[in-house]
Amino acid sequence: MWSIESMPKAIQVITYVVPARYFVTILKASSSRAWGWSVLWGELGFLALYGAIVFLLATRKLRQKLA
Repeated sequence: MWSIESMPKAIQVITYVVPARYFVTILKASSSRAWGWSVLWGELGFLALYGAIVFLLATRKLRQKLA
């Protein structure tokens, strides 16, 4: 893994839609006691939203195949 800050700006923007970016932040925070829950709510919220969207799209596609 590389530091996102050292990447070109165009790639930094793309990383906002990659769930691994938020997961790695949560992993780093869980190993460091300096971060609090207030910092992680945004990360957890995005991962929950992403998971819900993927789940809804998958169930929709499955219903189409079964029908």
